[in-house]
Amino acid sequence: MRAQTSGVSPLGQITRTILILALGAALLLGACARTAPGPGTTATEAEPRLERSGRVVHLVNGCNLIVDAAGAQEQVRLNGVVCPAYDEDWGPDATAFTLGATFGRTVGLEMDAQTRDADGVLLANVWVDGILLNEALVTEGMALPFATPPNLKYSERLDRAMVVAKESGTGFWQEGGMFVAPEDQAGPGNLL
Repeated sequence: MRAQTSGVSPLGQITRTILILALGAALLLGACARTAPGPGTTATEAEPRLERSGRVVHLVNGCNLIVDAAGAQEQVRLNGVVCPAYDEDWGPDATAFTLGATFGRTVGLEMDAQTRDADGVLLANVWVDGILLNEALVTEGMALPFATPPNLKYSERLDRAMVVAKESGTGFWQEGGMFVAPEDQAGPGNLL
């Protein structure tokens, strides 16, 4: 991914980051009140099979968490999404969103067909109080769906979330999208 110049002042960036932290926490807290699946959600999606749980003790960036499960810490990569790197536009916002939604909280980890990436990092759909964090990041314009076979369990759901974010101009969609460099995708570079 490549950084883009946003022209936001340092004070504006701090304000935006604080708002993103509050939004992440509010989104997850507000969603706790939901008891029924949302529109277009199947029963399978509404009832994840959580294989592990642990407390988030550190963030690498918006899509990578360090989870402490019974005293053992492990890096977890959110399955099916890609966030801007911390040094890129919207990277601090994606990290702040994930921080506000997860830090110090217990999360549930749901695995897909492939449980580890080539570097041995655990791949998971991360659930916080019944909310799929992977989807929340996409819905808020902080991440893009990034389907990687064979891990496709929520790919359609993530694609729908991107349409919602794009149509509402949420997050990086305010600026037209997020550039995905050729080395980060399976085709030529594009602005999604």
